[in-house]
Amino acid sequence: MEILRVPPYPITTTWAVPDANHEYLIYVEDVVDHSVETSEITSDENAKITYTLPRLKVQYDRDFLFRVYDT
Repeated sequence: MEILRVPPYPITTTWAVPDANHEYLIYVEDVVDHSVETSEITSDENAKITYTLPRLKVQYDRDFLFRVYDT
């Protein structure tokens, strides 16, 4: 998925997942500086999860590796 760095900020992404109201682990690796962030999130009633990219990470062009794990 390509996400363009255009206002409005913050930039959020929405992902479809298999189960509604279920716990997931999001793994985000910045492939430019190799930093890793993980967070737990619960999908909504429509089986979607939303992740907000940190403002410091969207000031410049970046590539991210996103992985979503079923907990």
